[in-house]
Amino acid sequence: MIAAFVSVLAGLLSPAGTAAVRPDVANFGQVQFENSCAPSVQQSLQQGIALLHSFEFGEATATFRTVESVDPSCTIAAWGIALSNTERQGANRPARFLESGWKELQPWLSRPAKTERERMYLDAVSNLYEGYEKKSGDERWQRYIAAMKQLRSRYPEDREAAIFYALALTETAGSGKAGIEQRREALDILLPLFEENPKHPGVAHYILHAADTPELAEIALPAARRYAAIAQIG
Repeated sequence: MIAAFVSVLAGLLSPAGTAAVRPDVANFGQVQFENSCAPSVQQSLQQGIALLHSFEFGEATATFRTVESVDPSCTIAAWGIALSNTERQGANRPARFLESGWKELQPWLSRPAKTERERMYLDAVSNLYEGYEKKSGDERWQRYIAAMKQLRSRYPEDREAAIFYALALTETAGSGKAGIEQRREALDILLPLFEENPKHPGVAHYILHAADTPELAEIALPAARRYAAIAQIG
């Protein structure tokens, strides 16, 4: 019963089901992504990240583009557009999307970011794209995961880095014992963060996806209840 509840709720939050979940973004949990962008774009930038955490990729992209138009030097807006463009498929997104996203990333990759941390975010997401014509999606996914692991290690206080790293582990977890262990690794990151900030939409959301197997479903029940309240499901 628990596994079925978690699986159904996770399904509601997948790209195919996001049309049914129309959050009030201004009140949609608590996200605090530290960045060097202009003060005038901070509210919109945080809203874009909240949308990204909720798999509202189209709206997230539109929000990040608005931020970029106001602050053309906002590296995190470019990162947000690039990550939103890959949706949940990541490095396995169809080539036509990766081609356009890769072209859009080029000007950002050719100039310095304001901070080392922001550059690491940009370099990490570029791994989902670079070599899409000849490198396998699995190889590019693994390069992205390695880059996010390095970012998390370099900035251990950056909760968002840990959250996005855990999501990548979840999205690439295969079947069988190895897949379960990879999901457990993601949960080991996410569950303590859930205790610290139960109103963060990404943490609660990603726990559902990480635990979306019969072996792990019971672990996700508190997060499932919390996210249902955050997203006003039901």
